[in-house]
Amino acid sequence: IGSLISGITLNYFLSSYMLEEKIDLVEQSGNVIKLVAEENLGDFSKITLIYFRSLLKFYKDNNRFMIWIVDSEGRILIADNPLVELSIPGEILSLMKRESGYFVLPDSRQYTKVMQGNGETILEQGYFYGLFSRTDMPWLTVQIPISYNGKIVAAVFVNTPIPEIQKAQNAILRMFIISTLISVLISSIIAL
Repeated sequence: IGSLISGITLNYFLSSYMLEEKIDLVEQSGNVIKLVAEENLGDFSKITLIYFRSLLKFYKDNNRFMIWIVDSEGRILIADNPLVELSIPGEILSLMKRESGYFVLPDSRQYTKVMQGNGETILEQGYFYGLFSRTDMPWLTVQIPISYNGKIVAAVFVNTPIPEIQKAQNAILRMFIISTLISVLISSIIAL
C-alpha cells in the first residue's frame, strides 16, 4: 500500500512539474516571437517577414508548436508558412472561417481577452473553445499581446498538444503498478 500511495503522489507532483515546464517553454518561446514582432512592426519588409517565418518554423519544428500572429478581429495574419492552411492541421482548419483571404478564429472568446486586456499573457488549457475538439487531445494555448505605439494590435498564439504529459503520467503509473505487484508477489513468496 505504501508503494501505491508513493506512486500516486509522485505521479501527481511529476505531472504538475511537467506541465509547469511546458508552460514555461511555451511562454518563453512566445515572448521571443513577440519581441521580434514588436521590433519590426513598423517595417515588416519581405526579408523581415521571411526571417520571422523562419523563426516561427524553428519553434514549430523543435517543439511541436503551432504559432500564429492574430489580429484584434481574430484573423491569422502570419504563420510559419506563407500559405496558412499548410501550417494548420485540417481538423482544426475545417472549423475556421475564411474572410478576405485570412483564416479567422471561429469564436471571439479565443482572442478577445488578450486583445482587450492590459498586456497580460493569457493561458488556456483544453480544447480552446472547441477549436481543438477534433484532435481528441487537450492543448495548451498561450496568448501574448503585441503592442505598437502603446496599443495592443495583435497577439502571438502559441499552441501545443499536451499528450506528452499524459503519456509520461501513464508510464509512471504503469511502472508503480508493476513494482507494487512485484513487491506483493515477493512478499507473498517470502511469507510462505
